[in-house]
Amino acid sequence: MKELPKKSLVPFDQEKYEAAARIDPLLIACNYSFSLPEVNFDDLEEFENQGKPVLLHKRMIPAIKELFYAAVDVDANFQKACKISSGYRTIEQLEKLRTDRYFLKLLETYLEKQEEDDPVKRMQKSMKKMSEQERLIKYFGLRKSPELVELEKKFANDSEKFLATVDPSIKEWLKQAALKKVDQSVPYAGRSDHHTGLAVDLPHTIVNVEFYQWLEAKAYHYGFIRRYTEESREYTRVDPEIWHWRYVGKNHAEKIHELGITLDEYIINKHYKAVV
Repeated sequence: MKELPKKSLVPFDQEKYEAAARIDPLLIACNYSFSLPEVNFDDLEEFENQGKPVLLHKRMIPAIKELFYAAVDVDANFQKACKISSGYRTIEQLEKLRTDRYFLKLLETYLEKQEEDDPVKRMQKSMKKMSEQERLIKYFGLRKSPELVELEKKFANDSEKFLATVDPSIKEWLKQAALKKVDQSVPYAGRSDHHTGLAVDLPHTIVNVEFYQWLEAKAYHYGFIRRYTEESREYTRVDPEIWHWRYVGKNHAEKIHELGITLDEYIINKHYKAVV
């Protein structure tokens, strides 16, 4: 796949990220221009969550338990929402995720173009407003169109096989459009927050908008912040994700919340020095 640019838009930021991580390992982070070091596997531990073990950083496990207990105390319906769909990911897992997502984005982009070329479907789409709940359900793949399901089954994750059936005049455009969507949703292997062991996706199979709203208001009390926001896209190139939460410890999380900034701004502008 196409490589990302080697340099960041922000001068000398890699040195600033590395300096912050040396002062406090909970601040380890990267942006799209450089990779994270290999995680120390002694720092990881299995966490049993609704029958599914996930690998998490040991320092985060007490905090995630505290967060989950608090969520259930606030609203019993949050119990089903307290499910981790992803914690630590290896380089190999991240590469496979990008490959799988690329196949799916090829199919989705192809169907979207067909829809745009059909005046009736285009009008129907423009009239329908997707709710936040529906958007999340679509993202997590809980509701797919019959056309998409049929293509997935027919080509079974084989991107080249699918592309061989596409009109040559749109093939290159389709490949680039799909790759752009992948870059906005799955960082390159080694450049993902999940490679730290300090990030979790909540939840996957249960979509609860109220749960996310509660997280936005309260998660910092337990040491968690949203990693991918509209503001952080300049540094990460990842689209906003309300389900992706990053553990930085209570002191840093409270300061980041107080300042109303991203983790990247917190590191680059050295706000953490007032905390450590």
